[in-house]
Amino acid sequence: MSVRPEAEFRTDLPLDGVEDETDFVEFPGRNVTEVIGTMLASLGYDVSPPIHAGEHGWELDVRANGRRFWLQITRMDERDCNLITKDMTWRIWRLQPSFEEFLTQLDKALREDGRFREIRWFRDWRDTSRSPHPVQAP
Repeated sequence: MSVRPEAEFRTDLPLDGVEDETDFVEFPGRNVTEVIGTMLASLGYDVSPPIHAGEHGWELDVRANGRRFWLQITRMDERDCNLITKDMTWRIWRLQPSFEEFLTQLDKALREDGRFREIRWFRDWRDTSRSPHPVQAP
């Protein structure tokens, strides 16, 4: 099974960074992160409030049935966003939901929400290929 835990996508949500005279006080992307957090909560996940990660954007800590997933959402400009996900679960046996199931649910939720489009998944920053799905059978 091929897993692509990172994605790039476009959004119509307004750019929401807070700036002073010289730099960002709060980097953009909080609103995107809040929407994604709400999506995951509606799927039954326990989701932290958005965590400001400075120039990296915003993070979410997501939990379900002993599993822990981490997300970082970076707003690149007016429309473009980057998403990084990681399975943070320490496990001895297989727990549900699996990371693959989590990514598939996240992808479906993003695609069903009209504020997100052009969602393309990839393995890491070195991967130049893009896939419409985060998980693919070999």
